[in-house]
Amino acid sequence: MSTTTDLPVVRPSDLGPPIYVGSVQRLYAVPGRDDLMVCETTNAGSVFDVGSIFDIPGSDVARATFRHALYTRMAQPKTWIKVREAIQKEIAKPEASAEARAFLEDLLVGPLEKMVVSGANTHHTGMLDSVTGEITAGMPENPSTFNVVRRFPVMKPVQKPILLLRLRLFHVLPGGHVRDPAGVHRAFRHHRRVLRAAQVRQPERC
Repeated sequence: MSTTTDLPVVRPSDLGPPIYVGSVQRLYAVPGRDDLMVCETTNAGSVFDVGSIFDIPGSDVARATFRHALYTRMAQPKTWIKVREAIQKEIAKPEASAEARAFLEDLLVGPLEKMVVSGANTHHTGMLDSVTGEITAGMPENPSTFNVVRRFPVMKPVQKPILLLRLRLFHVLPGGHVRDPAGVHRAFRHHRRVLRAAQVRQPERC
């Protein structure tokens, strides 16, 4: 277990009410640290973001631990060195096609070159020890359902009204026949003229 020295001790009992309640997790602010946020994994399960539709007892700690392990390894250069070696082995296979080799060789340059040296940059900071409240980079002695992440502001673009077009192109009669085909053509021409006239300003750059 390794404890990060620049992070506070955050006992779960010291957390206030959640700042956000989702279908499978709750988010908490860290007292005195606007740059951190605590994510609590629950037993709830969801499919296609339709809300909590089932519970799996004990899955909260298991899923939180998997999340912690995944992001911790993503931050380690040795993880990406293994990825690079696996790609190189695929390239060296005699049966690999020219297209496959070109694709794999492209994966070896760019971000992977940096990650084999310094690891991947993620928002993950560590897991809370359920007893001591220490934020650990390794596996804590007392795993919990709480992971700590860096908190970033959400930048929402300014919404501006745009012209909404509602076109009545044609009427379909019983039997599948189309009434007034010429009207369809006129509607499409009108549609093009309106689109050319409507100009939507792009957001100004800071």
